[in-house]
Amino acid sequence: MKKKVLDAMQQFSKGMFVPILILPIAGLLIALGNVLTNVKLAALLPFMKNPIIYGFGKMLSGSLVSILTNLGLIFCVGLSIGLAKEKKSHAAFTAILSYARYVKSRFTTL
Repeated sequence: MKKKVLDAMQQFSKGMFVPILILPIAGLLIALGNVLTNVKLAALLPFMKNPIIYGFGKMLSGSLVSILTNLGLIFCVGLSIGLAKEKKSHAAFTAILSYARYVKSRFTTL
Protein backbone atom coordinates (compact mmCIF):
# COMPACT_ATOMS: atom_id res chain seq x y z
CA MET A 1 0.00 0.00 0.00
CA LYS A 2 2.81 2.41 0.91
CA LYS A 3 4.61 1.73 -2.40
CA LYS A 4 1.40 2.33 -4.37
CA VAL A 5 0.85 5.70 -2.67
CA LEU A 6 4.49 6.66 -3.17
CA ASP A 7 4.31 5.76 -6.87
CA ALA A 8 1.14 7.83 -7.30
CA MET A 9 2.70 10.81 -5.55
CA GLN A 10 5.85 10.51 -7.64
CA GLN A 11 3.83 10.43 -10.86
CA PHE A 12 1.88 13.50 -9.70
CA SER A 13 5.09 15.38 -8.92
CA LYS A 14 6.49 14.52 -12.36
CA GLY A 15 3.31 15.89 -13.90
CA MET A 16 3.65 19.14 -11.97
CA PHE A 17 7.30 19.57 -12.97
CA VAL A 18 6.75 21.13 -16.41
CA PRO A 19 4.23 23.84 -15.39
CA ILE A 20 6.32 24.79 -12.37
CA LEU A 21 9.47 24.91 -14.51
CA ILE A 22 7.88 27.58 -16.74
CA LEU A 23 7.15 30.01 -13.88
CA PRO A 24 10.68 31.16 -12.90
CA ILE A 25 11.71 31.53 -16.54
CA ALA A 26 8.66 33.67 -17.29
CA GLY A 27 9.22 35.70 -14.12
CA LEU A 28 12.84 36.45 -14.97
CA LEU A 29 11.97 37.51 -18.52
CA ILE A 30 9.15 39.76 -17.27
CA ALA A 31 11.62 41.36 -14.84
CA LEU A 32 14.11 41.89 -17.68
CA GLY A 33 11.38 43.54 -19.74
CA ASN A 34 10.51 45.82 -16.82
CA VAL A 35 14.17 46.79 -16.42
CA LEU A 36 14.40 47.68 -20.11
CA THR A 37 11.34 49.95 -19.83
CA ASN A 38 12.28 51.61 -16.52
CA VAL A 39 12.22 55.41 -16.91
CA LYS A 40 14.61 56.18 -14.04
CA LEU A 41 17.16 53.70 -15.35
CA ALA A 42 16.85 55.25 -18.81
CA ALA A 43 17.71 58.63 -17.30
CA LEU A 44 20.95 57.19 -15.90
CA LEU A 45 21.93 55.11 -18.93
CA PRO A 46 21.54 57.00 -22.22
CA PHE A 47 21.44 53.90 -24.45
CA MET A 48 18.25 52.78 -22.66
CA LYS A 49 16.36 55.65 -24.31
CA ASN A 50 16.63 53.87 -27.66
CA PRO A 51 13.10 53.12 -28.94
CA ILE A 52 14.18 49.65 -30.08
CA ILE A 53 15.32 48.67 -26.57
CA TYR A 54 12.21 50.20 -25.00
CA GLY A 55 9.94 48.47 -27.52
CA PHE A 56 11.67 45.13 -26.97
CA GLY A 57 11.26 45.47 -23.19
CA LYS A 58 7.60 46.40 -23.57
CA MET A 59 6.99 43.46 -25.90
CA LEU A 60 8.89 41.05 -23.63
CA SER A 61 7.07 41.92 -20.43
CA GLY A 62 3.68 42.30 -22.13
CA SER A 63 3.76 39.01 -23.97
CA LEU A 64 4.91 36.97 -20.99
CA VAL A 65 2.22 38.30 -18.67
CA SER A 66 -0.18 36.11 -20.63
CA ILE A 67 1.61 33.07 -19.17
CA LEU A 68 0.79 34.26 -15.67
CA THR A 69 -2.75 35.18 -16.70
CA ASN A 70 -3.43 31.69 -18.07
CA LEU A 71 -1.70 29.84 -15.26
CA GLY A 72 -4.73 27.65 -14.56
CA LEU A 73 -4.80 26.41 -18.15
CA ILE A 74 -1.06 25.73 -18.13
CA PHE A 75 -1.34 23.66 -14.95
CA CYS A 76 -4.40 21.83 -16.28
CA VAL A 77 -2.74 20.79 -19.53
CA GLY A 78 0.67 20.12 -17.99
CA LEU A 79 -0.76 17.93 -15.27
CA SER A 80 -2.91 15.94 -17.69
CA ILE A 81 0.08 15.31 -19.97
CA GLY A 82 2.24 14.33 -17.00
CA LEU A 83 -0.32 11.91 -15.60
CA ALA A 84 -1.33 10.27 -18.91
CA LYS A 85 0.41 6.98 -19.60
CA GLU A 86 -0.47 6.89 -23.29
CA LYS A 87 -2.35 9.14 -25.73
CA LYS A 88 -0.99 12.30 -24.11
CA SER A 89 -2.38 14.48 -26.89
CA HIS A 90 -5.90 13.22 -26.18
CA ALA A 91 -5.42 13.97 -22.49
CA ALA A 92 -4.21 17.50 -23.25
CA PHE A 93 -7.14 18.19 -25.58
CA THR A 94 -9.62 16.87 -23.02
CA ALA A 95 -7.98 19.05 -20.37
CA ILE A 96 -8.39 22.15 -22.56
CA LEU A 97 -12.04 21.36 -23.21
CA SER A 98 -12.69 20.68 -19.52
CA TYR A 99 -10.99 23.90 -18.48
CA ALA A 100 -12.98 25.90 -21.06
CA ARG A 101 -16.20 24.32 -19.78
CA TYR A 102 -15.19 25.11 -16.20
CA VAL A 103 -14.47 28.76 -16.98
CA LYS A 104 -17.73 29.18 -18.90
CA SER A 105 -19.84 27.54 -16.19
CA ARG A 106 -18.09 29.49 -13.44
CA PHE A 107 -19.09 32.80 -14.97
CA THR A 108 -22.54 31.60 -16.02
CA THR A 109 -23.49 30.24 -12.61
CA LEU A 110 -22.35 33.26 -10.65
